[in-house]
Amino acid sequence: MATNYCTRAMLVSRFSLARTRFAEPPTLCAASASALAFACALAIALCGALSVPRSAFAYGPSGHLIVGRAAEPLLCGAAVRAVRGMTGNESFAALGLWADRVRGDNEWAHSSPWHYINIPDGGNPRRPPESPEGDVMRSIEQFLSVLRAPNVALEERRNALRFLVHFIADIHQPLHVGRAEDRGGNSIDVFFNGKQTNLHAFWDSDAIQLSDWSVRIYAARIAEQVRRTARVDKGSNVREWTADVFSLREQVYAFDQRTGLLDAAYLNRAVSISQRQLVLAAARLANTLNQVFC
Repeated sequence: MATNYCTRAMLVSRFSLARTRFAEPPTLCAASASALAFACALAIALCGALSVPRSAFAYGPSGHLIVGRAAEPLLCGAAVRAVRGMTGNESFAALGLWADRVRGDNEWAHSSPWHYINIPDGGNPRRPPESPEGDVMRSIEQFLSVLRAPNVALEERRNALRFLVHFIADIHQPLHVGRAEDRGGNSIDVFFNGKQTNLHAFWDSDAIQLSDWSVRIYAARIAEQVRRTARVDKGSNVREWTADVFSLREQVYAFDQRTGLLDAAYLNRAVSISQRQLVLAAARLANTLNQVFC
């Protein structure tokens, strides 16, 4: 009986995900009564919690690839030529993966703190505490300065570009502007759809993958939103981006932390927020590079 119930719950979840569209956010464990929806989500979580390994990601590779693919068509000709001059035939979308690949190398081990920033609740996100090891907000400012500076060696410019492409995506993931006390959500276990993970990993990858779209399809579906956003968002800066992401914190932590269960309402909200953040990241990446090179 218990096994059959778990199986049915899993099938409901998979069927719901397969039908997902952003115009119609995923209704997971759909039911007319909220109590039944909660019971279904809880059953899924409990059935899978012991059998599914904990996952850990960077702002998932899929997130970086989506941002790169959605930003690239908006680059002006001079920006395209400048990027190609630094990177050769390297895929623009794949540029955003480099910073995660090298962070485990001895040469770049010191770059790990550059991927995030810790801001306490009630802090000033436009003037956050400065970490001696660096942070994502100040790293974006630093690498922008490198790209704008004359007479910088090609390798240094190439790495600055790779870091910049990566970090502009990273700073739009809500938990990359995080709390030090829970390590940006890495210390908080959560359960959803028969899976156990941590809150940071959920927002890195799972919230994107709930759409059940490939990178190519996702980028194509948000392309028009990215174009519109790029037109109206020109002139924004990284400190404004940080404040915007900081403002999402209450929604990101709006779940029952006693159980760690992410219910259907939370998952639907996460899909919408993730889409918004990927649109903003792509628009701002394109605008930033156009401001530098065009």
